[in-house]
Amino acid sequence: MAGNYTVEIRPLATEDIDGILRYLLNQYSKETATNTYLAIMDKVDGLSKMPHANPVYVNQSDKLVAVIRWVIAKKVYKVYYNINEEKKCVIVVRIKHVKSSNYTVLNALEEE
Repeated sequence: MAGNYTVEIRPLATEDIDGILRYLLNQYSKETATNTYLAIMDKVDGLSKMPHANPVYVNQSDKLVAVIRWVIAKKVYKVYYNINEEKKCVIVVRIKHVKSSNYTVLNALEEE
């Protein structure tokens, strides 16, 4: 199912990126924040080519109807997304630290 997909970043994912950058700027440096942002966006952009290549979260909830996948960026951030096959679009829904629990992230997705 390879091909070119468009990539859409949802508002919650944009807020996640903003929070990551604020944290890195406050705790580390502009260089660290910039490198992390570029690494995350590189992974996000790469989803346009092979979005099915990444693991699927096995849904245990009746509330969450979308199939959620994820890819790791810079070894510490999970980019959560789903795929709209009709529109050939990858939808990035959250970007969280790998230590964030899947349960917490997916609960937030259920509330969207």
